[in-house]
Amino acid sequence: RSSLPEETLLQLYIILRNEKGLKEKLESYSEQYPLSIDENEYADLVKFWIENRGNMERRQGNYGSYAQDDMYYFDQTVAEGHAVRANLFYTGMAAAGIEFENYTCLESAHVLWHDIYEKQMYVNGSTGSTSNDEAYGGDYDLPNSGYCETCASSALAFFTGYMSLAFEDSTYADTLENIMYNAILGGIGQDGRTFYYVQPLNSSSNARWNWNDCPCCVPMFLKFVSRLSTYIYAYDDSRVFINQFISSSATLASGVRLEMTTGMPYYGNCTVKVIGGSTQLWIRIPAWAEGVTLKINGVDASYTESNGYAVISVKAGDTVSYDMQLGVRRIYADPNVKADVGRVTLAYGPIIYCI
Repeated sequence: RSSLPEETLLQLYIILRNEKGLKEKLESYSEQYPLSIDENEYADLVKFWIENRGNMERRQGNYGSYAQDDMYYFDQTVAEGHAVRANLFYTGMAAAGIEFENYTCLESAHVLWHDIYEKQMYVNGSTGSTSNDEAYGGDYDLPNSGYCETCASSALAFFTGYMSLAFEDSTYADTLENIMYNAILGGIGQDGRTFYYVQPLNSSSNARWNWNDCPCCVPMFLKFVSRLSTYIYAYDDSRVFINQFISSSATLASGVRLEMTTGMPYYGNCTVKVIGGSTQLWIRIPAWAEGVTLKINGVDASYTESNGYAVISVKAGDTVSYDMQLGVRRIYADPNVKADVGRVTLAYGPIIYCI
């Protein structure tokens, strides 16, 4: 359950395509059982798995909507079925869309992501409201006692990460930040030994577990942490996106090297030092920020805004100071969410209060 095969095999295809030395080592690892690897066959299998959802010809067994297998992927417009399986399948769909420049995959992923975001996602980024098949519950069916499996939150983060790469819109990075702080980090106890399998918003009777016969949530947490660097930065030949404000450094093949220090999520200060190279920085303007100020080498700097990012040009030796104004804010649910009529959520920056 920690992953579905589409994205896993896609990553294997990419690694073997790019790392020829690794491919040769694997082929000759065993003299008794030498391998002949054609990574393109992995790519073909990824495409087959995605394109044949909903195709029942010459098949035995049908998991139907539970496994997003009741119709072709391009006809799926509503997230349904087992929430973890759904989010991981959508992750593979988005990843394949990027890798193979399959715009049908990307458009389908876009429709499904926005169905989740607009109608089936809790305020903290959790999904999968019903314990019946650990599934999506339908439009605006978001009871505060909802199931909200930790795995589903991690899987939605994976899906959202690819959507951020595909569409370069800060809405995706905003959402991933929300999921990370409010739906994923809470999945592991501070002792590092206990975890939540499910995380309903009304958690008064929800205790952490030491073990579960289906121990999927902890590996999913670790999988998310192992990918964290890819969510902080994204880049191409001429741009570097700062999507998450986490103290870190990045060295790119282009020669660009950045060092970021920040007090987030409790303080809105962020400093980015450009150690090497020159590039165009795209710094996310968080939806929760009450304002941002930007300086280069201590001097107020103007910036252009594009898709929710502050865009500036920088070179080696520059220091960018980026300050985001945090404040306590009220978040109101869509009026269609009957469970939350007359209620409000309080948040400070990206952190949602537990009250």
